[in-house]
Amino acid sequence: MNSFVSTPSPRVTIFIPVYNAADFIYETISSALNQTYEDFEVLIVDDGSTDNSVKIIEEFGDNRIRVVRNNTNMGRPYTRNLGIELAKGEFLAVLDADDIAMPERISRQVEFLDQHPDIVAVGTSAYYIDNFEKNEILCEVITDSDDISTRIFQTNCFIHSSAMFRKNILVDIGGYNLEYPQAQDYELFLRLCEHYKLTNINKPLVKYRIHSNQVSQTKLASQRRLANIARLNTYRRQFLNGNLPTGAIEPRVSFFDKLFAKNGTLGSDFLFWIKLYRQLRQHKSADSLIFPALLAAPLSAEIYKEIYFCILRSSLANKIRWYLKRLN
Repeated sequence: MNSFVSTPSPRVTIFIPVYNAADFIYETISSALNQTYEDFEVLIVDDGSTDNSVKIIEEFGDNRIRVVRNNTNMGRPYTRNLGIELAKGEFLAVLDADDIAMPERISRQVEFLDQHPDIVAVGTSAYYIDNFEKNEILCEVITDSDDISTRIFQTNCFIHSSAMFRKNILVDIGGYNLEYPQAQDYELFLRLCEHYKLTNINKPLVKYRIHSNQVSQTKLASQRRLANIARLNTYRRQFLNGNLPTGAIEPRVSFFDKLFAKNGTLGSDFLFWIKLYRQLRQHKSADSLIFPALLAAPLSAEIYKEIYFCILRSSLANKIRWYLKRLN
């Protein structure tokens, strides 16, 4: 056990929800403990893991870590709300169980919130990384709070695993909505933007891990459906209450938008992941999404480009294999 002493009321709670994260949880916790800021606790809620996650967590033996276990798998919204309830800190910093916090992350966010008392949550930009951190891609974010309040209806402006919240605001607003097993972070940000100011620091203070086969057709379809419900409901509520931001556009998606993979459609989501997987050189994962993307948006030119790229790669691979056989 190390010599750090966890204070009874730390200023920050770094909250890590865990479910079957044995492959990456050691690196995630290590990054949380290795912060330059010192007044924090690490709260881990295990959501009924069936792998070695809990064993790895317990091996740290660090008194800054608190571990709570759900008896069974309760799902993300329930587990995240339990984290809010149990957090001792004034600020709650979310860190997912496969991501990495840069050493200065907590320090930079606490400093920012102290300097901007009107801001209730602050995220950061991030690096997308693959399983082994061989490749990384910078993901930049919007930093103007007024711009965020307008554009939030079109897209999620935050990387959830980078967000730090004022805990009392999360409690006041009711935490995560249990009716959103997917897209619960987007729904939360929409509600927060309805009443408060949120922003981002345009500096990559987390590494957001992208797994092979992370995205399934079923999960992505459910996430898009719930995201569209959340943003349309929030828009209409603000419209009726007369507090819609200037310049906000109703997030209505037409049948033709879906066919052409326009923004806010399932086809556009598939394309985002296909292109991200390609950038991270996870071509098999990208290829596995092409057919469901085509079904979702059969008139999208971008998807046909991906089909061509997939065929080209396959043809080239066959030629290389043929040539190597000739050499042998």
